[in-house]
Amino acid sequence: MDQTVRGMYCLRCSSKQVVRGSIGESARFYPLRGFLKAILGKPVFIKDEHSHACLDCGLVWNELDTASLKENIRTFG
Repeated sequence: MDQTVRGMYCLRCSSKQVVRGSIGESARFYPLRGFLKAILGKPVFIKDEHSHACLDCGLVWNELDTASLKENIRTFG
């Protein structure tokens, strides 16, 4: 049975060997910022239902709410 996602390709190597998966419930993204801002800043939670991985190069990617990311950058730099 083929587990790859039809119509999807890897963002790094362009392989069509992409599978859907899960990063976990507490997956978080921390925008890069200076040391002090990193201590005071908060993460943006990743949407777990959109995890993908490439079987050829190992790249894993996900989605997050862009409004939450923009608000995080505005608030914490």
